[in-house]
Amino acid sequence: MGADPDARALDQRAPAAATGVATEVVREGGAAYERAPEGAWRRVVDGAPVADAADLTLADLYDPPQTEVDGVAVRLVPRTWASRHPDHPLAWTFEYADLGGRGPIPVPVDAWDERAHRVVAMASAALHPWNLMSVDGVAALLGVRESTVRAYLARRQMPEPLLRLGRVPVWPRGQIEAWHATRTRARPPVAPARPDADDEDVPVEGGTDDGR
Repeated sequence: MGADPDARALDQRAPAAATGVATEVVREGGAAYERAPEGAWRRVVDGAPVADAADLTLADLYDPPQTEVDGVAVRLVPRTWASRHPDHPLAWTFEYADLGGRGPIPVPVDAWDERAHRVVAMASAALHPWNLMSVDGVAALLGVRESTVRAYLARRQMPEPLLRLGRVPVWPRGQIEAWHATRTRARPPVAPARPDADDEDVPVEGGTDDGR
């Protein structure tokens, strides 16, 4: 997530060639936010613009050490930084990784520099640690048990988490609030759940929280 640079106006549209702005869609926050090629960051669940969003480039987030390997200038990217997930900003570095290797990934400096100024992430108050919530916070916001939230996640009935701290999933508060609002609009009000409802009484998508 990195430190927030000066916020840019959402409608600022500088040419990609001049700024190094990505020319493809960029996703952030577990795909909760999306940056269109023209530069606007929006929340995926409802299309709402992220007013304080600022672009973060690869160079803003990472500065791997430079050295030479067999006479070739490289950047040594620690494997702990990278992920093979296609949305991760360092997924592309694995094309330079040794098969079965465990050490840093030697990325040619030219290849790194070519990508260094591409936009790969968003800086925003929405992603500040104080605006992130775990299962207990989501359960409190939705008015359900924590086991219900875990079941929603396992069944892919809720947004994917921004990240996992160990085994603990974490979401931006605004993402969950927007998703919950779409669920509320999609169905009429219902009676409260029975006091003795089982933890596993989890509805199918579009049902009620007490399984009825």
